[in-house]
Amino acid sequence: GETLSMLHRCVARAMGLSGQEINKGFRAISLRGDPRNLNELLPLFKSLGHGRYQLIVLDALYRLLPQGVNENDNAQMKDVYNTIDGYAAMTGAAIGVVHHSPKGDTSQRSVVDLGAGAGSIARCPDAQLVVRQHELPNHAVLDGVVRSSAQPEAITIRFEFPLWHVAEGI
Repeated sequence: GETLSMLHRCVARAMGLSGQEINKGFRAISLRGDPRNLNELLPLFKSLGHGRYQLIVLDALYRLLPQGVNENDNAQMKDVYNTIDGYAAMTGAAIGVVHHSPKGDTSQRSVVDLGAGAGSIARCPDAQLVVRQHELPNHAVLDGVVRSSAQPEAITIRFEFPLWHVAEGI
């Protein structure tokens, strides 16, 4: 909704783009206040068509879990990711899923051990990105793993509202 629209305009200005330019390749559908679960989104995904979008981001996974699905249950989460894979095939888009990490210090955990819940959450995706707190204020470490290509190097990023930038030399 309203917050997303405001952030969209702030990002466009910070990138030196007009609203028309940034809207050319971007569409946001806010589900805030819309309690549909992942299975109930089938008509929405069908309406998106095939090949119109390159990336669809679901934010956040826990809000989209169907009633009775426990994020700690491997079989149930496998089914959730099978649904997401089906939506990817239907739309021809990559689907990014925002997921939360467990509470506490995660600095010593590997990327695949950072998502809360069942192990299948770490095994299903083709790639995982994590943002961890850095010791410097307004900085974070962006790290990731991929299933079937060379592993990326972690980088330090710096937040200057509303954009993240690579923090060279840190």
